[in-house]
Order: sequence, then structure tokens, then C-alpha cells
Amino acid sequence: MARERVVIDTNLFVSGLLSAESTPAPCIQRAVEVDQLVASEETLRELFTTLLSCKFDRDVSRERRDALLFRPGADR
Repeated sequence: MARERVVIDTNLFVSGLLSAESTPAPCIQRAVEVDQLVASEETLRELFTTLLSCKFDRDVSRERRDALLFRPGADR
């Protein structure tokens, strides 16, 4: 069976990352673990720029953000 192709907006990624209890969090988890995430270069650039920004340092550890952005085995 083919995996579902999923596009997730940067704002939803950030919301899910900031709070595991947020509405987007389980959707993002499923998309990462089960489905196939697809994105344009522009969307990926925005996601990387946003999550690597120091403004999130007090909310989410750099290690957690790096783990999301640099998953082993992720197609790029």
C-alpha cells in the first residue's frame, strides 16, 4: 500500500513542536512516522529558517529542533 502524501504548513509544524498537546501534534507525528511528507524548496527553507531561529531557544531545545529537521533516513 502506498503511503499517503501529506503537506504540512510551517505554522502547524511550529505549533506541534511547541506543544505536544496541540491539535497539530498528533497529525505531525503520523505524517512523520506513517505517511510521506512532501514540500517545496521554499516551504522547507521557511521551516528551517523558522526552527533554527534563536527565538525558539527558550521554548524548544535546539536538540529537539535538530532531531525534527535532520531525521536519519529522511529523503531530501
